[in-house]
Amino acid sequence: MHISRLTQSFLRKLESYLEVFRDRTLSVQIISEYFGIASRNYMKATLGPIVKKLMGLKKALEVDPRVLTGNLEDNIKQLHDLAVECKSAIFESDAMFPT
Repeated sequence: MHISRLTQSFLRKLESYLEVFRDRTLSVQIISEYFGIASRNYMKATLGPIVKKLMGLKKALEVDPRVLTGNLEDNIKQLHDLAVECKSAIFESDAMFPT
């Protein structure tokens, strides 16, 4: 309860909502931690399967020509496909988004 009052007091003193995240005040740290906790299950459910798939790949999807060992075009296509899959997973999971 005391943290809630501190946060409310901090927010009332602001001249603009843009000031909320300018400093790493206690209130900002609390808000940041809350959003981290609130979104953890959402992130695991939404992106977890894609991350597991990515971690299970047998080869690196490197695009840096200095360390590239595979085919650049194939790697770019696979990375693009993974990005599209991530975007789709996020857009299709809006009902699960924490509020």
